[in-house]
Amino acid sequence: LLLLLAGLPLWAQEDEFRVPDSLIAALEQNLKPDMNRVDALANVIDYCNKNRQYQKAQPYIDDLTQISEKLNNDYVKALYSFYEGTLLFNRNEFKEALTHLNKGMTLVASLPENERTLTLHTRFLNSLGALYNDMRMYSEGYDCLSRGLELCKNSDNLYLTSMLEINTANTLNQMGRYNEAIDLCKKNLLRGTDFITYKHIVFSILADSYERM
Repeated sequence: LLLLLAGLPLWAQEDEFRVPDSLIAALEQNLKPDMNRVDALANVIDYCNKNRQYQKAQPYIDDLTQISEKLNNDYVKALYSFYEGTLLFNRNEFKEALTHLNKGMTLVASLPENERTLTLHTRFLNSLGALYNDMRMYSEGYDCLSRGLELCKNSDNLYLTSMLEINTANTLNQMGRYNEAIDLCKKNLLRGTDFITYKHIVFSILADSYERM
C-alpha cells in the first residue's frame, strides 16, 4: 500500500516536471532572507513534493537552511527540519529522517500556537506516523496520527485531515484493527470529490482490510 506524507497526488516524469512560473516569480520577487522568502520557498518545495519530485526540492531546502541560520527563527528551523526529514524519508533513510522530524517537531511544539504553527505541527505528526508505519512501529505511528487528527479536529484544512485519515486507516489495517480501518476509509470517502486523486489508495486499504478480516 502506498503511504502518503502530506499528500502526493501526481506521478509526473522527472524530465517533464517544471515548477510553475508563478512560484518562480514569487522567489525572484522575494530575495531578502525574510519570512516572505521562506513562504515562497515553502510553496515551491510543497509543489515538488506533491508531484513526487523530491530531489527537485533539494536546492530550495538548502536555501531554506541558510535562511534559518540567518534569521535564527525557531519556526523556520522547524520548517527546514520538516522538509529535510521528508526528503530523507523518501530516500528510505529512515534513521536520519526520524532525527530531523523529531527535532523539528520539538521546536514547533514549543512555539506559541497559531494557524501556522498548528499546521506545521500537524504535518510533522502525519509524516512521523507514516515513517513509523514504514519502520513497522505501528503503535508509535498510530499515536502520532491520532494526535494529528486531534489537532486537525477544528481545522478548515480538509486536505491535511484527509491525509491523516488515510495514513491512520493504513496503520489500523497493519495493526489488525480492520473494522476501525474500514470505518475510517468510509468516512474519508464520504467527504466528497475534493480528494478524488487519493480514492484509489483508500479503496486499496478498504479492500485489504476486508480481505484480511
